[in-house]
Amino acid sequence: MTNESELLTAAAVSTSGAAFRFLVTDDMKIKAITRSQADGHPSDQKPPSRNPDPSMHPFAKQREYSRAVIASKMDRMFAKPFIGAIECGDGVYGMARDSARLGVVATSGAMGELAIHDVPTRQTLLNVPNAHQGIVSSLAFSHTSKSLRGDSRLLSAGLDKHVRMWDANRSTDAGDDAGLIDEEDATAEQKPLRTWTANAGVNCITHNLLHPTFATASNAIQVWEEARTEPVETYTWGHDNISALKFSPTEHTIMAAAAGDRSISLWDTRVAGGSIGRILTPFKMNDLSFNPILPTLLLSAGEDHNLYLWDIRNMGGGAIQIYKDHVAAVTSCDWSPTGQQIASGGWDRTVRIWDKNHGRSSDCYHTKRMQRLMNVQYSLDSKYVLTGSDDGNLRIWKARASEKIGQMDARERDRINYRDSLRERWSGVGEVRQVERRRNLPKAIRNASKLKKTMVDSQKTKEENSRLHTQAGQTKPKSEKKKSVIKEQTLFLTYSLVIIQPSTMSATTLPTLEEVIDKNLKRGRELFYKDLEFSLESGVDESANKAKLQSKLADEYKGAQNLPPSLAAQEGPRGKKSRKADAEDISAQTQKAIEGSTSKKPDEQSLILHKSFPKNVNESASTSTNGSSSIVNSYNNFEGTKLSQQLMKIKNQTQAKPDYHPQWKLMRVISGHLGWVRCVAVEPDNKWFATGAGDRTIKIWDLASGELKLSLTGHISTVRGLAVSNRHPYLFSCGEDKMVKCWDLESNKVIRHYHGHLSGVYAMAVHPTLDLLVTSGRDSVARVWDMRTRAPVHVLTGHKGTVGAVATQDADPQIITGSMDSTVKLWDLAAGKAMTTLTHHKKSVRSLAVHPTEYSFASGSAGGNNIKKWKCPEGQFVHNFSGHDAVINSLSLNADGVLFSGADNGSMSFWDYKTGLPFQSMSDIPQPGSLDAEAGIFCSTFDQTGSRLITGCADKTIKMYKEVSRVFLLGGTTTSSSLSSSVIVALFALAGGASSSLSSIQTTPSAVSVYSSSLALLRDTGSGSGSTGSGFFTLLPGCLKESCDGKMQLSDASLCHVSKYHHKSNHSTHSGNGVKTTATLSNSPSSSTTVMNVFD
Repeated sequence: MTNESELLTAAAVSTSGAAFRFLVTDDMKIKAITRSQADGHPSDQKPPSRNPDPSMHPFAKQREYSRAVIASKMDRMFAKPFIGAIECGDGVYGMARDSARLGVVATSGAMGELAIHDVPTRQTLLNVPNAHQGIVSSLAFSHTSKSLRGDSRLLSAGLDKHVRMWDANRSTDAGDDAGLIDEEDATAEQKPLRTWTANAGVNCITHNLLHPTFATASNAIQVWEEARTEPVETYTWGHDNISALKFSPTEHTIMAAAAGDRSISLWDTRVAGGSIGRILTPFKMNDLSFNPILPTLLLSAGEDHNLYLWDIRNMGGGAIQIYKDHVAAVTSCDWSPTGQQIASGGWDRTVRIWDKNHGRSSDCYHTKRMQRLMNVQYSLDSKYVLTGSDDGNLRIWKARASEKIGQMDARERDRINYRDSLRERWSGVGEVRQVERRRNLPKAIRNASKLKKTMVDSQKTKEENSRLHTQAGQTKPKSEKKKSVIKEQTLFLTYSLVIIQPSTMSATTLPTLEEVIDKNLKRGRELFYKDLEFSLESGVDESANKAKLQSKLADEYKGAQNLPPSLAAQEGPRGKKSRKADAEDISAQTQKAIEGSTSKKPDEQSLILHKSFPKNVNESASTSTNGSSSIVNSYNNFEGTKLSQQLMKIKNQTQAKPDYHPQWKLMRVISGHLGWVRCVAVEPDNKWFATGAGDRTIKIWDLASGELKLSLTGHISTVRGLAVSNRHPYLFSCGEDKMVKCWDLESNKVIRHYHGHLSGVYAMAVHPTLDLLVTSGRDSVARVWDMRTRAPVHVLTGHKGTVGAVATQDADPQIITGSMDSTVKLWDLAAGKAMTTLTHHKKSVRSLAVHPTEYSFASGSAGGNNIKKWKCPEGQFVHNFSGHDAVINSLSLNADGVLFSGADNGSMSFWDYKTGLPFQSMSDIPQPGSLDAEAGIFCSTFDQTGSRLITGCADKTIKMYKEVSRVFLLGGTTTSSSLSSSVIVALFALAGGASSSLSSIQTTPSAVSVYSSSLALLRDTGSGSGSTGSGFFTLLPGCLKESCDGKMQLSDASLCHVSKYHHKSNHSTHSGNGVKTTATLSNSPSSSTTVMNVFD
């Protein structure tokens, strides 16, 4: 038996990952080894057992272990990673380091400015305030393009579609001093050395390390040479914008791209078509980074809070490492020049330092004032980490938090090295291990980590229960690394001679070009054969090939004959046609398009065969026996040049005829708020509406009379959004106090709060068919809530600025958001991911309006062409609403096709939604006692009928507008034998251009009595019967139609018939002065011309 001192000494020593437990008896102590499952993680690399000197005395081991504990504690206690910050004019949206100069970094912002900084001296070398119009999204230093004296060049890319090259080493003297770069030199005017124009707004740019070429990414990848003005290659694949693009540091022809459709694709400029493979991930990737030492390793930063490490030789096999510690979307990542450490930053406002072989971060940096991180990069010497955030600061951090900066003598350096060796030797043992793993995190990060762990554990439990209750063999557990890839896709390159498989990177020879062309022509001919109804080849017997063609169509093109439901829904309004009717219309349109190739009518569609041949290719065409043109192409003398042959549908551009809309006029001005009226909402029953204002109150008004019914208080700041549920008696409100409240309208009390936004909440919307609430605000995210349980359903991340507008509808995309980053995003509600990002706007998007019956919506921003119409579900651009040159704060749209736009300068416009043409413009007039500067429109909405418009104004008032009802007084004689010579009078009250609101009338020369009815009635006013029950004659809806020039015509004589009605005693009187217009009633050949008076 050993003595007590030996047992105590042995208790201080343990193996990796183990802890000792003592069982004490009367005369001895028994040592037992216990292990905790929480000590390690599956992705962690187990530290090896270290015993450098087995012959060391037990006392020496205890002494060394104590020193290791003290060293690790001192390292954590005195770690100060933050060094300093360089203030930038705006949020840092782009960052690039100069590989030729240590400590030189370029940054860019959202207002078009870029700057180059010297990090050691924190001096600005160059500042260009108006380098681009709008956001400068990405920067890259040119590694091969230098001036004669060796100056570097900087490439900047923006959402204005331009790529510009700048002199990155500005050393010219702009002032009186000589040879000294100061603030005067940095701010001197500088023009770009060269400019390129891309096909769309550029999201990212990357430069080749070995050649003077660079690549840009938007909705396509374009490869440029610095000596040319046009792209040398353009690659397209996918349905969304590309968010990240990087050249390989060693293989100068390989590129990696990440897109909004959750794909990561590899491209090779040596291969025709470019793409060599693609994988589909569960979440979108925001950034990519190649390992500088092992170029086959690719790092990606995802929206699911994780980083993924891929081997590009076998990306379909899943990620080889997953890094999990972030609690929000990771926006940027970078490798250290040594290739062993990783730095990342995201929306959780922290910087994480990782070891390549460990799935948990080794350190976490944060400050109180730092906001969301946009860019993270290592310095060239691997000692510092540079971060750019949207709070307008470029921050400098130590790569190792406890490393001492400055000069050290040999004795101090040896002491630091000895402490480091102790910490490494005992890093997996006892208290040293606990100290090394300890993180001083903010409370918000700790709470978010606990919540994330709970959600992950719940998902694992759900999957395990699903497997337990499923038949054996049906489901198998899948590792996290395997789940990182949903699908692997290999692109078939039609006109390339070699295709490279991403899994094996082996070359496969494709068929010859002639074989591919013949096969494509054959398939295209068979696809449209069913609609042509004539043979495409002269002399072909239809009866002989009928069974053969139908069999091929059934096998190969079963799903291609009819459009899918999502596309067929675009052909018209919702709920108007059945699927069968849509299919018949599509088939008829296809037939008309094909036959329209010989038609002369300008409004028909034609389906033509567009051919692009080299000059040495002969073409010939033959005509079939039945007179129809056949398409026969000859490919003689083909010498390897590219052949582009495709079917294109050409639509003749004809201006659509606008619908008639009545004029609008001010109906009522309501006062009661003590601040700007920022939001308004109408309840589904159309009895009252609610408004929220800067006085922190919510007021409910009677819609018919405008009287105040109720005031609700509870917000401590401006109320910015309101929404009324059409399924429950709930009113939702949000404000700049970060609060989202649910009010019970039966008790007029707050019953729920929705917590999660980190800043002011600016917009909200209720889903029309689901119990979901969507909110958005200044934290650049939109959050989806379960309105009944208050549980967060999704956090929609992807915007880079304040999300100031949100809209919902019952079909995909069910959520639409507009942001200050000048983009509109369409979201998939089921997956919580962005389907499409629309980048057509040049300035911040402040308002959205969804059509109530069609798959379309409008968005408003500032500047020219600031209102745009889009078509769902893909977000196809339709047309602009041009002419309202102001900052559009509000858009409203009713079912009759009237679009209202209100601006911050008080200007208002009414548009025909179908054609985009304005039919009325007016200005908001501030009320007495208000300044002229308070003539602004902040919010607006139509009531449920679409005939009244409610606006919230800067003069603290609410204004209601209504349509000007037109009363048509028709006077004349009738030739009917049953009536003597009399005057026929009719009232035709139009509402929104529709004939749904017709009225019966009783008239005198000075007054018109109006009754609510669904029919327009003609009354005999001149009969001599003397009876009190006068006769009325029915004019059915649709008989009278008004053209754009103001004339009324009887559309169909067969629709009009005569019947008897009796006069009603209850009536109201309407009188007015008439404007004479001529109309012709043609219900019989002998009818005479009638004079029509129009009353307003």
